[in-house]
Amino acid sequence: MNIRKLLLIKLFFLFFFVSCSSLPRSDLAVSTDFILDGRIGIRGLDQASSASIRWAQSENNFDVVLWGPLGQGKTRLVGNASFMTVQTAEGEHVEDVVPNEMLKRYLGISPPIDAFTGWILGRPAIRPLARGLERNEYGDLKAFNQLGFDLEYSDFRVVDGRRLPHRIICSEGATRITILVKRWSLALAP
Repeated sequence: MNIRKLLLIKLFFLFFFVSCSSLPRSDLAVSTDFILDGRIGIRGLDQASSASIRWAQSENNFDVVLWGPLGQGKTRLVGNASFMTVQTAEGEHVEDVVPNEMLKRYLGISPPIDAFTGWILGRPAIRPLARGLERNEYGDLKAFNQLGFDLEYSDFRVVDGRRLPHRIICSEGATRITILVKRWSLALAP
């Protein structure tokens, strides 16, 4: 093989790997079920609150439990992107609630649930395209903007062979949601 062909092959592979590094990593397309245990903080213009969180995701369905110190104020949200059931510690039970409307009412922002489940794992939704993708030295997404929300990730750890964020910040305007993950449990969906 002459030197020209060898040089062309090397240039091709260099171009290929540089081009691929700008695309989302292939593991981001894998559908994953997960359980997240941690803390969530929500800060807005006139309010700030925090709670413990346990989020179980199975395909498109979520089961999120939030509670304060000593288990006080336990609230459970169960559903998917189309509907949600809310059960509060006071015994209130609301069914067939549109998730985004409920989040807007209680949090002041309404991150799209179907996108938010991917955002939790450190990956953008498929559409619309995310903007401002920033990666760390390991190739993990550390920031991007999608659907009007700014996402930031840090403190990545390896869980079942995948690098996952342990600090997730989602903000829109003056409202900011911070999730600090204490433990991830993953199960790959079939």
